[in-house]
Amino acid sequence: MVARFSPVDPSIALPQAFTMSTNAAIEDHLTDFRARRTAMVRGGEFADLAKTTRALLVHILPEERSDVSEAIVRNMSQLRTAVPPIGVGSWDYRFNVDGYLVHGRSYSAEGIASYVQWLRLGGVEFYSGDLVTEPDAQRNIPMPALAGGVLCKYFQIELPQAVAVLRDLGVAGTVAVSASLVGMRGVRVALGDWRFDTGPGIDRDVVTTPWVAIPEGGDPTAPLRALGDILWQSAGHAAMPLAGR
Repeated sequence: MVARFSPVDPSIALPQAFTMSTNAAIEDHLTDFRARRTAMVRGGEFADLAKTTRALLVHILPEERSDVSEAIVRNMSQLRTAVPPIGVGSWDYRFNVDGYLVHGRSYSAEGIASYVQWLRLGGVEFYSGDLVTEPDAQRNIPMPALAGGVLCKYFQIELPQAVAVLRDLGVAGTVAVSASLVGMRGVRVALGDWRFDTGPGIDRDVVTTPWVAIPEGGDPTAPLRALGDILWQSAGHAAMPLAGR
């Protein structure tokens, strides 16, 4: 189901704020697209990606296709800096068959570690394969650690900006958002200063959130925060903390 988030009284508990879409065909289309793109990443079909077994993917897709190819060309200078790739300090950009790719390199391996793919069919895909630090005794990292501080900032600040950019490109109507963690079994969350949580860690290889719908004109903050909460819950916690805490 695609969960629809509507403006509600903030005192209402989060799960009560959702109503469910009955358009199964739309959900099937979105889910199929997400599955194909995830399989391409895991199968190594993108030659420039740094090799990794762990990754985050986020998809923001319109419920109805909207060709924004011309808008991407007109706004390419904005797209270069509007939403940076996750967790990198510098990045490059180029056109490709999917639209416009903004990508950052890995510090630890050759290849692209993170990208923002603006899709000519009216959506955007985010990827990072560099969010998990493997155990390192010298750095006092006892277990695989997911960069929680980076994710907090991205879900609460950068992803709402991405929705605004899609509107600027001409994407109308409802957009649906979903996040996936791949290869994450046994990974725990670490905050910005590498304080580890006390939860059990992620208990499965692939975590995929439900689709959450953001209507045109709706505030994306709460539904995106809800997706972040689901990722934290997958590691045994109630909610994603506020960015910077």
